Amino acid sequence: MCRAFADRVVEPKGGMISIVTDDVDAWYLRLLDNGLQIDKPPEQIERFGIYSFFVKDPNGYLLEFQQFVADSASE
Repeated sequence: MCRAFADRVVEPKGGMISIVTDDVDAWYLRLLDNGLQIDKPPEQIERFGIYSFFVKDPNGYLLEFQQFVADSASE
C-alpha cells in the first residue's frame, strides 16, 4: 500500500494496480504488440525512484508496470 498523491489519483475514484517487474520495457513492447493503446512510453519518475508506464485493461482499470531504480525519499 502507498499513499496517493494529487498527481497520481485515479478518477473516477477507484483503484490502481501496480505490477513490479525487472523489465518494464519488455512489458511495454509485449502489450503494444498485442494491440493495447498506451498513451505514453515508460518514463523515469525521480520523485518515486521508479521507471514505469500506465495502461488501462479491457475493463478500464488502470495498471502501472513499474521497476524500482533508486530509493525514493518518503513523503
